[in-house]
Amino acid sequence: MGDERERPRYGEYATPEEQQRSIQDPEARRRIARAASGQAADEGPAAEGPGAGARPPRPASDHGLERARGSFAAPTGSHRGMPGVASADGRAPGRRWDLILTLVLLAVGLLDVVTSVSSYLHLDQTLAAVYQRLGVHASPAAGDAATAGAALVAVRVGLWVVAAGLAAWRLTARRLAFWIPLVAAAVSYVVIVVVMLEVVFQDPAVRTFLQNQ
Repeated sequence: MGDERERPRYGEYATPEEQQRSIQDPEARRRIARAASGQAADEGPAAEGPGAGARPPRPASDHGLERARGSFAAPTGSHRGMPGVASADGRAPGRRWDLILTLVLLAVGLLDVVTSVSSYLHLDQTLAAVYQRLGVHASPAAGDAATAGAALVAVRVGLWVVAAGLAAWRLTARRLAFWIPLVAAAVSYVVIVVVMLEVVFQDPAVRTFLQNQ
């Protein structure tokens, strides 16, 4: 039965001194190079197995990161306008109820301004009718009442125009706008009360009437 042990490669059992001498010999260097190339050729096919070149399996954390990135991606056209979903330009989605409520409030305010213009332009006659119903024997000064009435008309029209402009700007920017007509109406009525009290209390007969009540 023959020797089945693996034959040693060239120079494998040589001493360090012998290896150094062989390296200095050109013929020995060529033999070592051929032996090294043969060893690489023998090991090459073994390295290429069925799984060689295949990508290693991706860890589960990578798939979780991809799903997280997908959840924060920009919404598509079918998702725009849904509650809580921002549009592609980063603005908040529009609110239909806010648009309708804002337009209704602006329409009511405009109707009130238009119908009250005649009363304010003839404020002396309006106050005289009020005095007569209350039993006050007084007549407002025509000049002061006319000036106050014109000022009230200008203030109310100006406030409505400003409210309409601000509301339109906020609606275009998709922000809440229904509160703007409400604030404008509140400011308008505060101005009306202040101006009317100033005109009324200029008449001594009115002050006397109120003191006797």
